[in-house]
Amino acid sequence: MTREHISLFDTTLRDGQQTPGIDFSLDDKLTDEGADCRTLNFVKQLRRDMTDVERKLWFALRDRRFEQFKFRRQVPIGKYIVDFVCLERRLIVELDGSQHEGSLHDAKRDAWLRTQNFRVLRFWNIDINQALD
Repeated sequence: MTREHISLFDTTLRDGQQTPGIDFSLDDKLTDEGADCRTLNFVKQLRRDMTDVERKLWFALRDRRFEQFKFRRQVPIGKYIVDFVCLERRLIVELDGSQHEGSLHDAKRDAWLRTQNFRVLRFWNIDINQALD
């Protein structure tokens, strides 16, 4: 079997440049299909069961409503699932409740995402609630 490569989330910028996508071979995808299936099912569940704050922010970001940038919600990047991402600007927006305060896991996750050239913005749920009311 030949190694076919698939690239996900490629985005063409307004100036015609391509952003790097997430590249994997079809063989790799097939050998770890169970994990991918679980991840995709979990992502679907997260999209279905959004919190009120996530729903509020998604309404403000979707359909290029914010500065004409395309945002996606609950997107797997590496081993993480991010709340909202604009791939064109490599910008991730995360919403945090009080359980995230001082989270070492979040710090490690943000550090890894920065190594992938993403900028991570974190907002407290209460701040989004107040700003979008």
